[in-house]
Amino acid sequence: MTRTPIDDYLVTVPQPQRGTLDTVRARIRSLLPGATETISYAIPTYDLDGIHAIGFAAFQQHWSLFPYSAHVISAHASDLAHYRHSRGTVQFPADEPVPMALLRRLVDSRLRELSTTWPRTGTARMFYPDGTVKLRGRTKDGKAHGEWRWYRRDGSVMRIGQFTRGVPSGRWTTVDRSGSVVRTSAAPRTFGPED
Repeated sequence: MTRTPIDDYLVTVPQPQRGTLDTVRARIRSLLPGATETISYAIPTYDLDGIHAIGFAAFQQHWSLFPYSAHVISAHASDLAHYRHSRGTVQFPADEPVPMALLRRLVDSRLRELSTTWPRTGTARMFYPDGTVKLRGRTKDGKAHGEWRWYRRDGSVMRIGQFTRGVPSGRWTTVDRSGSVVRTSAAPRTFGPED
C-alpha cells in the first residue's frame, strides 16, 4: 500500500495512542474504503470527493474524533454521554478506540448530512453508505444547474443529464459499466436527484 500523510503522522504518535489510532484508522477505512487519507488542520482526515468526512488526532492524555459537524455530534448526544465532547470533537481515553458500532452511526450520520445539505451555489453530492459518490452536480441559487452525473456503486457513470435552474433540460444519456452509451433521450419532464 502507498504511504500516505497519515502514516507520517502516526509515526510521531507515542503509545498507547499509536495503537489506538491504528485501530481507529482501520475501522474508518473499513467503513469508507474509497476515502482519501490526508492531513487537514494538522490532523489525519478522510475526504470523500474533496469533502472532509471524519478525522482524528492524538493528544497527551486522550485522542479525539472529529466528525466535522456539530449536527452529527448533537444528533448522537445520548450515544456520546459518557465521553467528553463539544460541538466539533469527541474525546476518548488514550487507550480506548471508538466502538465500531458508534463509529458506524457517526459516519452514517455524516454521510446523510453530506448527501442532503447542498451548497446554495457550488457542487452538490450524494454518497452511498460506503462513501462512494452516488451523484454529483452543480447548484446555482439553490437549484440544480448544469451537468449532473449519477454513479453506480463501483464508481462507473450510469447517467448524465443537464438542468437549467432546477428544470431537466437538453439530452440525457445512460451508459453501461464500460462507458458505452445505452440510450440518449430528451430530458424527462420531471426529475429528482434520486431518480
